[in-house]
Amino acid sequence: MRLPLGLCVVLAVTLAMAGVSAGATEMPVRIGAVKAPPLVPVVIAQQEGMFAREGLQAEIVLYPTLEAVRQALLTHAVDAAVLSVGATLQAFEEGIKLRNVVLLQGRPNATIVTRKTLKIRKGDLNALRGRRIGVDAHGGRVDVLLRLVLLQVGINPDLRVTIVPTGDIPGHLAAMQAGWVDAQVTWEPGTSQLTLPSELGLGEVFLDMRANDRPFPVSRMVEGSVVALDEWVQHHRDAAVRIARAVSCAERAIKKSPNLVASVYRQSFPGLGPEVYANIAKVQPAVYWPSIRRENILVMNEAYRKLGLLKGTVRFE
Repeated sequence: MRLPLGLCVVLAVTLAMAGVSAGATEMPVRIGAVKAPPLVPVVIAQQEGMFAREGLQAEIVLYPTLEAVRQALLTHAVDAAVLSVGATLQAFEEGIKLRNVVLLQGRPNATIVTRKTLKIRKGDLNALRGRRIGVDAHGGRVDVLLRLVLLQVGINPDLRVTIVPTGDIPGHLAAMQAGWVDAQVTWEPGTSQLTLPSELGLGEVFLDMRANDRPFPVSRMVEGSVVALDEWVQHHRDAAVRIARAVSCAERAIKKSPNLVASVYRQSFPGLGPEVYANIAKVQPAVYWPSIRRENILVMNEAYRKLGLLKGTVRFE
């Protein structure tokens, strides 16, 4: 099955060729999101004046859940939203035409952290057989990533491990502290809090999906994206290009100044130890990259079909 429309990715070269320059009058744009790692480049674009330089008056509207963000986008309460590329793939099968305006995360943000007492070899996925593994929610983003890496080594996630929903980062920390789980799929600042000796120091990084040696298929998967309804993009192409250009600028700035990422985490998660912020600045910037490649969509199509999340193929444009 091939769906009639594909994903449109505004690449840096497209932006350069578009010839759209910031006008004197600011255009108001509302971007819906939850407070999570994919939002970081959007916050930096706002705080560092990159939206303003593109002639955009950008407002970030925070929601409690991703489903609330999605509903806000579909009901036109916001113009664009920070969702996942996977969500846009699934939306097409529901008849909802979304476009990826600009990619936020070129790598999965998740990390599998195991309790130190397990004494298992780092990256040995077969050692997770029979273990209890925490995720934020069944069917959520990290649940999908966990299932894919387990299937890749022949572990049926429904039969050979017990996947436990533990909620957001405070739940990840509590589950590891109480010994409810043997491993937890988490993200920053949870990863640093669970593994740094100056913090809880309960676990060890077992598999970092941000790293260069992350396994297939997560090595080809992309995550957060600024998305908009196809109809909105068609009528506001100028604004979409400006959003993409501002966010791309922010992501390039992250590569040059990793502490920009740490500064956003300090605002979003105040009061954490200096070692946490320093560790985030060291490892997190590798996640952010503004372009989606054809291979990413091909791999994600196949992976989502394997999990029963897609029936057909959404083609790349």
